[in-house]
This record gives sequence, structure tokens and C-alpha cells, in this order.
Amino acid sequence: MCRSFLWKKKDGNAGIHYASWDRLCKTKEEGGRGLFSAVSRIGPLRAKLAWNFCMKPSTLLNQILRAKYGEDVWITPMKRDLSPTWKIITMGAHYLRNIIRWDVYNGNSINWMFDRKSSAALAFQAMYDKNGGSAIWNWMKKLKLIPKVELFWWRLYNDAIHSNDFLVRRKVSNFSGCPRGCKEDENDWHITGNCVKLHEVISMLNSWGFKILIFYNLHECLEVLKKLVGKNSLTANMYCTTTWLVWKSRCKLIHDGIEDSINSLVANVVSTATVSNFINHILEKLDTNQRKLSCSWYPPPPGRIKLNVDASILSNNVAVFGGVVRDEKGRFLIAFGVNIMHWDIAQIELLAVLYLKNIIRDWMFEAQGIIIEGDNYNIIELLQSALKTWKGLICITSQPLNFPRQSDDVEWKEHG
Repeated sequence: MCRSFLWKKKDGNAGIHYASWDRLCKTKEEGGRGLFSAVSRIGPLRAKLAWNFCMKPSTLLNQILRAKYGEDVWITPMKRDLSPTWKIITMGAHYLRNIIRWDVYNGNSINWMFDRKSSAALAFQAMYDKNGGSAIWNWMKKLKLIPKVELFWWRLYNDAIHSNDFLVRRKVSNFSGCPRGCKEDENDWHITGNCVKLHEVISMLNSWGFKILIFYNLHECLEVLKKLVGKNSLTANMYCTTTWLVWKSRCKLIHDGIEDSINSLVANVVSTATVSNFINHILEKLDTNQRKLSCSWYPPPPGRIKLNVDASILSNNVAVFGGVVRDEKGRFLIAFGVNIMHWDIAQIELLAVLYLKNIIRDWMFEAQGIIIEGDNYNIIELLQSALKTWKGLICITSQPLNFPRQSDDVEWKEHG
């Protein structure tokens, strides 16, 4: 049932098993995904019965077992005439003895510090300590990656990515090369460092002032990322996010025949990495719950887009204003910035809103509406009062502002 839930497709067809059930049931510290496994709880629960037998001798069950089998619970239950309960208790005693530090005082009396945990919980924890964990996840969680990026890197580390090399090894496909024409096998080394698209995105990030390294194999990548934790976690976060977004773009190329542009990928890398690293807010379930991206930014209602504007002015009257447009999932759509000479910050804030007429695109008309957000209360109030007079109009007839632009003048039609 669990296997079908994980790997079967929506239409009921069987899917590829990327990772074993045992690996998925390990804790995240051990390198798994923390799924519940009833089998792994058998030993700790038996240890609980053995512990109660030693520490609670006055119970009716323990008195009967002592009278029939004696005090020694550390013997191996090999005889057929032993009761199932006694066999379970002796198995739990050996489990308890092998994995937990204990001392024997005055016969069978055991001295053990519980530290506000049950015996079963401590036994399970001791089993984890004995097995050891995967060191990579002890430091990678400090990068504050969003859940999708963390899951991507877990799959990459565990060879559970459906790359072309993976599909060839599973005998699903005959082509192992990169779909972008890199003339290399699409394996974990290629995904984390050798892909041409990844190099182009990192090159543009570096031109924007970031210092992102390029790696040529997964082992070298993980070693360097580990050294960046704490010292430059943002750089490590941006590299992990870049790799994930480039992979998503690759999947889009496979299924839709077109992938994201370099500018779009770079803007989303900066947006995703900075939000998760500085604001420390996990972007999960945005599709259903509309959770906020930060402590002050809230996504617009479904089907709408939001324009955030701001402006700044220096003492020499050199001013700049700009804005960013995002959708209901917080995804970057378009941005602009303009340098001008002005003396009034309120007027600049208003110009930032009116500049929307210069950047409007055809795909914006597919939205049900647009929300304009700024930090100047007077300008927002002015716009709200102006909307009352625009309500009966089909369009806004004023000409676009005379600022540098990339396309011809278009008319801003009122939507919604």
C-alpha cells in the first residue's frame, strides 16, 4: 500500500521506484525522508516490555512470569514450551542490552536515566545513534533550502533523479545524453556542474555581483558547499537553488518543448534564495493555503498579479523608482527600474505606479486583476479615490509617460 502510494501514477499505472522503502523510512538525519515504518518499532516496543518486567515486578503479569520462568530475562528463548509473552520479553531484553547503556545493581535492578522520554523512545533513539547518520543532511539543513530544493538534492545524492543516464540504467530509454545538446551523459555530475545552461545562469549571477562557483562533479560540489555553511550560506543556497531551477527548466523542455530564459532563471534564483535564507520562511503549500512569502508580503488572490513599487531620492535630486510584478504563487514575472532627476518623493512614488503603462504585456490581460502595493499611504489613497472616477471608463486615455522603454506605446485597459 505504501509503495503504491509513492510510486504509482495518477492513472493507476506503475511508476519507477527511485528509492527503496528502507531508505525512505530512515530519519532525515540518517539520510532518509522520515516516513513511518512499523517494522523499525518492533525492537523498541519489545525493549519497553523488558524494561517494565525489570522495573515493575509487582504487576500480576510479571509475578506470573517470574514464578514460571525465573528472574533471568537475558536468556535467549529457544525452547518451544515458553509462552509468546516471555519470548517477546527476552527478545526485548537482549535488544535493550545490545543498544542501550545500562548498569546492573543488586541482581537484576537496572539504573537508567530517562530524561523525560519513554523506554521505547530511548531505545529507538539509541538504535539511531548506533546506526549513525548521513553527515550531508546535518549541515545541508542549515542552508535553509525550501522543501522542494532540499528534496531535489536528496534525490540527486541518492541517485533517484530521472535523468537520461538513470533511465538508460533502468532500461527505460536508449538515450543517455543531455537534451540541451551538451554532448555529455546526463548524470549527477552533469546536472550539478557540467551543463551549459547551468554555466550560463551562474555566469549571469556573477555579473550581477554574486560569487557563485562552478563544480565539475558531485563530490567536489558537496565538499565546497559544506565549507560555505555558516560563512557564506547564501552562496551555497543560491547554487543549490540554481541547480534545481535549471533542472525544472530541463523538464519543461522535455515535456513542453520550451524552457525558461536565462533572465527568468536568474531572477527566480535570487528571489527564492534570498527569501528562504534571510526571511527564514518555508514556502510550502502555496497553491492551496496562500501563505505569505515574508513577514510583510502577501500573495494576491488566485488569478491576480501584484505590483510592488518603491522609490528613493538623494540630496542632489538624483532619484530612482522601480517595481516588481509577481503572481499568486510569488513567482517573478517582470521588473523595472528608472533613474530620473526629481525633488518630490511622493511624485516619484506616483510615477512608479504610472510606469506600469510602459511595461504592460499581452499576457497580463489574462489575469483577473492587478493589485498595486507601496509604502506611501498618501499615494495609495490618491489612487483609490481616482479609481472611483475611472470606474465608468473603458480605458485610461492618458498617454504613457516619456520614459525609456523596450516596446511601442500601448493602451492600458482596465481589467476586472
